[in-house]
Amino acid sequence: MRDIEDRLHAARPGTIEAELVAIALEATGAEHGALFVWDKEADGLALVHHVVNGVTVTLPRVVKHDVEEKASRASSSKLGESRSSTKAGIALHVFDSGEPYLCPDTSRDVRYTRYLIDVGAIAAAPLRYQRRAIGVLTVSSLKPRGLDDKSLRALTAIAEVAAPLLRRAQVDKLSRAATGRPLMIKGLSPAWHEVERKLELAAPTNAPILIRGESGTGKDLVARAIHWNSRRTEKPYVVVNCAAIPETLLESILFGHV
Repeated sequence: MRDIEDRLHAARPGTIEAELVAIALEATGAEHGALFVWDKEADGLALVHHVVNGVTVTLPRVVKHDVEEKASRASSSKLGESRSSTKAGIALHVFDSGEPYLCPDTSRDVRYTRYLIDVGAIAAAPLRYQRRAIGVLTVSSLKPRGLDDKSLRALTAIAEVAAPLLRRAQVDKLSRAATGRPLMIKGLSPAWHEVERKLELAAPTNAPILIRGESGTGKDLVARAIHWNSRRTEKPYVVVNCAAIPETLLESILFGHV
């Protein structure tokens, strides 16, 4: 799997999604492939890359729960139960359940929903980052039973390797949108790649994190990346100008009032 990681890491910004689908098609021998990522604003799975018989299809699509099913899921959540989707298709079911799924014959699967063209078999694997799904990788075959357990295992292994790199690409997009500056900078030393790995390890924790460096070395970029990868990603990112805080109040503001 190291070669897959190297291919994805070498992909230019904005192309990792296409490279990931290409790798999945090569590994499984499927004719079609698609990558879905969760879109918070749209409240659904956004189809970000779709290949049909070697042709990239750019028709936009967001897969959502319908109102009735969303209400049912909310009720189940309050009761501490888990409930996956049956009406919104296989991709959303895999995202909800967080488990790989093989549909060897779509004509016999109630979760199958047609999109663009009919297919005979589907394999889907969740892209999990920090114990939660951030997207779904799928491949499909025109023929029923054109995919099997071996295909699903290969797809799942690819998804496991790709998830951190896909999340890194998402954070890079967030960084460009928020600051105009990239987080992923290709061609830098292994030391910077180690910084990326460390922030991914630190972000899920509740520990205070101290970032040190000279002016202009990217401390704010790293801080934003930690926030976007943390459990508080839905909360505001608050910037405090320490130079404007009186020395007598600095300790209380940064570390809490006693």
